[in-house]
Amino acid sequence: MNKRLAVCLLLLAVNWQVNAAETMRVIWDKKPIKVTLAVGKEKLLSFPEKIKVWFPNDLRGKVKHTIADGVLYITATATFSETRFRVHELETDKIYLLDLSAVAKKAVRQRDIQVVTPEVVEKEAKESIEKQTKLSQKKKVDWYVRLTRHASQALYAPERLMPSDPAIQRMPVNKAPVSIIRGERVKATPIAAWSGGNFYVTAIKLQSQSNQVIDLDFNVIRGQWLAATLQHFQLYPRGDMRDTTTLYVISQHEYSGVNF
Repeated sequence: MNKRLAVCLLLLAVNWQVNAAETMRVIWDKKPIKVTLAVGKEKLLSFPEKIKVWFPNDLRGKVKHTIADGVLYITATATFSETRFRVHELETDKIYLLDLSAVAKKAVRQRDIQVVTPEVVEKEAKESIEKQTKLSQKKKVDWYVRLTRHASQALYAPERLMPSDPAIQRMPVNKAPVSIIRGERVKATPIAAWSGGNFYVTAIKLQSQSNQVIDLDFNVIRGQWLAATLQHFQLYPRGDMRDTTTLYVISQHEYSGVNF
């Protein structure tokens, strides 16, 4: 079990044990579960599967119960000391042990109980981690798109459409040519950079140095970037009005112009 999953399991377990809601979740760890009833008040005990129960003879006449879809509805009709009884899960043959007692109605706070297995806890913890990971990834992608759109608009949009995002700041950039494109047919020059959300976007002008059409794709880009976006996927021969485009690269750290 990895450290992150273990921490998540612990937080879930603590949350279930101290939850102030009317239903308390209890993890079955093969130790008897203590259940205290308030006389005359019904308590619900939920289990993962359909169940049947065995009450010892000394509880006869002291409790009333009904079972429906894995839920035991139980009411104490008189006080009694702690007594152990069994709950049998029909589908799995799992046996749960409960230590049941009943006290005067005002002597205990009545809370329903949901019994869950460690397997369920681990599954939910994994699902929680996966959800958090997806949200984190979505947040990153959202920032990649936000920064790239901001850079593109700042460079090429009409003045009336200039972006205004207080979370994104213009950054200085080394404007010396760089070898970010494989081969010798494209001149690459950083022209601007911005930061936001702990990420950086650098706009790099790509200009053809060839007499032929150059097809661009992400395989020709050098470096380890979080994301990259090409304004166009072709460069026309040098001197053509379409011989220039812009590449936007997202990085975790400020772009230095030398790290690829």
